[in-house]
Amino acid sequence: MGSYSSPGEVEAVNSHSTELCVVTASDDKTARLWIAESGECRLVFIGHEGMVNSVAVSSDGQSLLTSSEDRTAKLWDIRTGECTFTFSAHEDTVNCAAFSHNGGFIATASEDCTAKVWSIASKDGVCPTVCKGHEEPVKCVVFSPDDSLLATAAFDGTACLWDPWSGSLKLKLQHGDGDTWVHSVAFSSDGQLAVTTSDDRKAKIWRVEDGQQLQVLAGHHQGSVVSASFSPDRQHVLTASADHVAMLWSVEAGEKIATLKAAEESLTSAAFSPDAQLLAISSFDGTAQLWCASDLKCNQILKGHDGPLRCVAFGLIPSISDDRPDFSPPSRRDAA
Repeated sequence: MGSYSSPGEVEAVNSHSTELCVVTASDDKTARLWIAESGECRLVFIGHEGMVNSVAVSSDGQSLLTSSEDRTAKLWDIRTGECTFTFSAHEDTVNCAAFSHNGGFIATASEDCTAKVWSIASKDGVCPTVCKGHEEPVKCVVFSPDDSLLATAAFDGTACLWDPWSGSLKLKLQHGDGDTWVHSVAFSSDGQLAVTTSDDRKAKIWRVEDGQQLQVLAGHHQGSVVSASFSPDRQHVLTASADHVAMLWSVEAGEKIATLKAAEESLTSAAFSPDAQLLAISSFDGTAQLWCASDLKCNQILKGHDGPLRCVAFGLIPSISDDRPDFSPPSRRDAA
């Protein structure tokens, strides 16, 4: 299978100014930040009043974003672990929150069947854009790489592509019928492809330009496919399933390359690192695993949460140095 890296991506990760981190979200009402190389838990983010459903790192590595059962999304200072703003205008659980790639906005997806786009700079709690059209809870939301589209996945059998600034529907991807739960949607790095996952035990790859279905990835046999991620070069897709395994697929051929037996309980999400050297997989067993992409061996298990994990993601954060703030968690978090 070989390496997924590209020279530019590797250079960014190996820069003296940044280091690769892993972030996790849990039913224990916290998110955690881990250093990928050492497996050290550097920060615990405490403040939500319900399970934390998603977590993401901003493109500049300065902020963390979480969504929660408590009907809010929170923005955090990644250096101190302090909450800097709470977005609270949904009427039900916030299932997912995502940063725009330009760093100026976030999007949220909720059980109230809507997705919303918020300005980070204004911090006035006013939501400028509401995407309405799904008939069931919205499970996932993500911006396209150029921020021109917002994708949502919902329990009405569809994923939708929206104009994130007007809220107008651009395209609907019909993954299944109205009883099908679409759990996730993700863009390829060039924005030309999207992948959706569902409780029909399949992932599907779509052409974004016209919504044409290109591939059906069928190989998970005993549970919903809950997450999918493109490799940075868009040649591969990594899926995670409630059947306890993750699978690597060829995008071009639509064929399974490898099966990763990752846990004894349901998996909840999976992601490629920015340099494509690592795979991260989270599970209901309360752990996240880091796998080496070159030999498909697990080389780190991140333990510390007191409940099932809902999400795992990678990020690049400023490295600690003598002239940078200390990332170490305050003493009051040491026992968390």
